[in-house]
Amino acid sequence: MVKTAATLRRIAATLFFTALFAGMSHATVSVKVFSMDEGLAESNISKPRIYIQNTGTETINDFYYRYYFETENGKVPVLEEYYTPNATVQIASCGSGYYIQYSVTGANLTPGGLLPNSAGNVVGLHFNDWSNWDNNNDFSNNLSAVFAENQNIALFCNGTKIYGNIPGTTSGSVLREVWTGISGTSTDDIPVSTAPPVTGSQTGLDAQQSYGDNFGVRLRGYITAPATGDYTFWLASDDNGKLWLSTDDDPANKGNPIAFVPGWTSYQQWNKFLTEQKSAVKTLTAGNRYYIEVLYKEGVGGDNCSVGWLKPGQSGTVPSEIVPSSVLTPYVPAIIPAPPTLTATATGSNTINLSWNDVANEQGYKLFISTGGSGFTSLITLVAGNTSYQVTGLTPETAYRFKIQSYNGTGESDFSNAVLATTPAVIEGKATERSGMAFRGYPLLIFH
Repeated sequence: MVKTAATLRRIAATLFFTALFAGMSHATVSVKVFSMDEGLAESNISKPRIYIQNTGTETINDFYYRYYFETENGKVPVLEEYYTPNATVQIASCGSGYYIQYSVTGANLTPGGLLPNSAGNVVGLHFNDWSNWDNNNDFSNNLSAVFAENQNIALFCNGTKIYGNIPGTTSGSVLREVWTGISGTSTDDIPVSTAPPVTGSQTGLDAQQSYGDNFGVRLRGYITAPATGDYTFWLASDDNGKLWLSTDDDPANKGNPIAFVPGWTSYQQWNKFLTEQKSAVKTLTAGNRYYIEVLYKEGVGGDNCSVGWLKPGQSGTVPSEIVPSSVLTPYVPAIIPAPPTLTATATGSNTINLSWNDVANEQGYKLFISTGGSGFTSLITLVAGNTSYQVTGLTPETAYRFKIQSYNGTGESDFSNAVLATTPAVIEGKATERSGMAFRGYPLLIFH
């Protein structure tokens, strides 16, 4: 298909998402927020308890989270801090209501850890006159007497919301990654092990049509099940497409695709490939998050990608709707660390040995070299699992500097420390046997 000026403008417009998500490169992978209200038996006070669980693979240090609530008849709330370790707590107005902001610095919340602990922190909200407090109006109050996950508490890292909902916002999104300039129609042609040149967001699971030619897209995010019961999913795409749904919110548990398009379909053509496009029944639990991923590849011509579903209690041969934005939250890629403790050792006049510690979740390493104070240039790219490399063909009596970075599908790490090694001089000469001279039965070798 020949691209029009309008199509090219659409492609250019999409590039703004790179800037939109630039700040997310340092966000945590995944968290959950749990809360309860231990003041449910009291009529004039609310006592939310909250704790944060790091469900990702990266340690979290600095972040903040917000608990949203309303007051009655324009009254001003009073905040009581009962137990809020590791957090600075303050009230701020928000639209017609308020929120409590918990600002956390230097938390060192490691993967699997809880902050502050399994008992949570606790504050009190009441009025000066101790009149009735209606917690039914409080957006973030889950009205639970025991801890339960609460997606109406929003958590922010580096200014980017990575968990939860905000009052008055109904549209969610998924992470959209685009690889351009790739021929072919198979999803296997998408180089997902490399960083995508275009990264942004997509509202809902109904992609823009006629985006371009020779590109591949990966959509990643979470579905929060709106009800407990049986769901059926459909995928339509042009060209090939694949749909995964994890058994929980961990991408590692996504298994095999639940639906796929082996050729291409028209826009929202749900039954072209009767057995492949439709998933088996998936039983989901209300309020739980499930990781979802879509890959689709476009060769040339028109392009589209849509995911639809039937929800509990619904029946039919096609989806009742596109999976709506209201149940979606974006996936936030992990940051891959730089390899630690890079070392360089000259082992000969033209060789230097490099070694480093392995990094988890890497797909490879990139080595760089500098000579004589010049800038660094690429030396070699190695596959995952390598922790050493011998540099050959070097010049004797020369100082070389090296650095390394790891990479995976989320991008490239920062550079490691730069290390220096100097190749020694060559020992010139050759050995000859001096006729008639020997030492203890061995020929005497003279270097000259």
